[in-house]
Amino acid sequence: MEAMISQFVMDLVYLVLTFAGTWTLTHIVRYMKDKIKREYADRAVCFVEQVFTDIKGTDKYDEAVKWFVARMAQYKIKVSEEEVKGLLEGSLRKMKDEYSKQW
Repeated sequence: MEAMISQFVMDLVYLVLTFAGTWTLTHIVRYMKDKIKREYADRAVCFVEQVFTDIKGTDKYDEAVKWFVARMAQYKIKVSEEEVKGLLEGSLRKMKDEYSKQW
């Protein structure tokens, strides 16, 4: 009887540790993907601002989208159109706020 209880406790501990490890790993991967997305959105905005000085407005936005989506495909990270728009617009807003005195 004592061996059965001991085995049950060990199985339960194994199950809890497996669940906790899986949950932790899932959240770490999600966090890293979000961090990569934000970093590359910032890079896309900087890249387009520096390279495409002759175009304005939606053409510049389209170039940023192309560059950003290409980088995400390189890392096999899926992004939706709404997410791309939000990330790029957020990065542009952040850049404008940081450099507002210089613009």
